[in-house]
Amino acid sequence: MEKGLQKPRTGMILCKFIPPHLGHQYLVDLARSYVDSLIVLVCSIQSEPITGDFRYHWMRRIFADVNVVHVTDENPQEPKDHADFWQIWYESIRRVLPTGPDYVFASENYRWQLAKILRASYIPVDHARSLVPISGTQVRQNPLANWHYIPPYFVRRVCIFGVEYTGK
Repeated sequence: MEKGLQKPRTGMILCKFIPPHLGHQYLVDLARSYVDSLIVLVCSIQSEPITGDFRYHWMRRIFADVNVVHVTDENPQEPKDHADFWQIWYESIRRVLPTGPDYVFASENYRWQLAKILRASYIPVDHARSLVPISGTQVRQNPLANWHYIPPYFVRRVCIFGVEYTGK
């Protein structure tokens, strides 16, 4: 490599995005400002309440300038679920990202282990959720109370129905 030229820095985010919210927006915005190329892995399994395909297309619309990839492997969801948890995830990631990344960005503390097995640097992002105090679990538990954390691709619609001439 010529003197003065640096290798482009690549970053990765791995998440479920059930549903995408402003905390995810912050995570992606920070990551893409830090690297030259960012890949976002939308991971899904069949039993989730919002289909992976739906979330993948949401993320593609929201982040059109980012490489968004859908990972559909039925992997264990937490390290305690399987003795080979990290190896299983390593193999899934390598199928879609054969080399790199240089950085793994995440809001979960245990993701440093993912960075380690990928030989990447771990960049923790708002672990305490103090900058954007929301999680996907909170949104799913009470979407209306947390509506202000949901990006504007969701719309509220009300359907009023009844018999004719009742003053609907």
